[in-house]
Amino acid sequence: MSKMLQLISLPTEGLGWMRRGLGLWCAVDCLVRLPEAAFYLSDLGVLSRSQYFTTLKGTYGFSFYLVSGQPWVVYALLLLTIGLGLLQLMGRDRRPTRVLLWVLMLSLQNRNPALLDASDDLVRLLLFWDIFLPPSGAKSNKDVVTLATLGLQIQLTACLFFRGLSASAESFWLSVQWGTGQISPLYFGVLGFERLLVWLLIPAVWFRPIRIPMLVLAVPILAARATLLHPLFPMTLLLALVSLLYHPKREQNLEVLWPGSPPKKAAAMACLVGLATLTLALNISPGGAAKALGQGLGFHQDWSQVYPVPSDRLVQLAALDQSTGQMIWSISSESGRRDRLFANKVGQDEYWASTLSTTLALRYGQVQGPVTVWMRTVPLSKEFSLGGAKLKLLSDTPVHLRTEGNAL
Repeated sequence: MSKMLQLISLPTEGLGWMRRGLGLWCAVDCLVRLPEAAFYLSDLGVLSRSQYFTTLKGTYGFSFYLVSGQPWVVYALLLLTIGLGLLQLMGRDRRPTRVLLWVLMLSLQNRNPALLDASDDLVRLLLFWDIFLPPSGAKSNKDVVTLATLGLQIQLTACLFFRGLSASAESFWLSVQWGTGQISPLYFGVLGFERLLVWLLIPAVWFRPIRIPMLVLAVPILAARATLLHPLFPMTLLLALVSLLYHPKREQNLEVLWPGSPPKKAAAMACLVGLATLTLALNISPGGAAKALGQGLGFHQDWSQVYPVPSDRLVQLAALDQSTGQMIWSISSESGRRDRLFANKVGQDEYWASTLSTTLALRYGQVQGPVTVWMRTVPLSKEFSLGGAKLKLLSDTPVHLRTEGNAL
């Protein structure tokens, strides 16, 4: 039994590096969101609270950002999250601060789900398990086995296994057509092993002796995907895998931390089994009651939605000042990740753009006339051939033009 526990134990130095990396990730994420915070997260933006409760009814997700729709509340919450992230980066965090950081990030993500992809899911889940992981420090490096380390390992296993299942040639080509990276023939041979790689990493999650060799093998393949498509998910996955790293010259020092009394042990095991079952249910059947419960607990996960997400269309948005005909706002292939995810959501459900005209008129106060919003869609093919683009008017503003047509 002791031999088995030594094999599956996690090093506190690796857990500490992951914890600091999570703090940096949260701080940078909030900093990047700040310029568009009012536009995407307040009542003056594309998803007011009234529209939120109409669009997302039936979910159990909660958010502190729904307490008030004022932009200053949004900025205050983002700055608080940045502060907690930096505190964790410097190693000055405590369990209460980790709980608050997880709650704030969950609130941020729940406020506008149209902006999320699998990287956000993974970070949110890592933050949850980090709450219960043992403390780390240079003077106390050891290998630990706790219910929290087992939960983290179960979650990493689910992420790797179901990410491998969702990786296919079709989804790869649909993602490539988003045009987020540079296509080079040198990468295709490496990326052909992506599914094999993530599945080979599963034993590394559980068996200490093969962890470092497998992580060394993983780096070039993840780097190739990051260069070809987008770096965020490979970097986030590497951040999660950092929890497996240990100093190769350090002798193994095992410590098993279980709840003391039998009732506490039984309750903790029941919680672990319940969360593991929910994780499995969310990956096998992501809809229905499991999805609603997963959103409420912050456990929602969809490993097929790695940015750039495989989609049957490429969506671009543009807003025009009708009085001058000038374009005042757009989301194009050059826009950022969250902007393009929002545009993709509009392409799936035009209701997400129902307030865009009003929102943009408020944002650009110098606009003299009504604002019209157009959507340009390009069908994508699994064989990497672009179809004819189509234009559609999304706003209700009367115009003396056709509201749909083919784009040249």
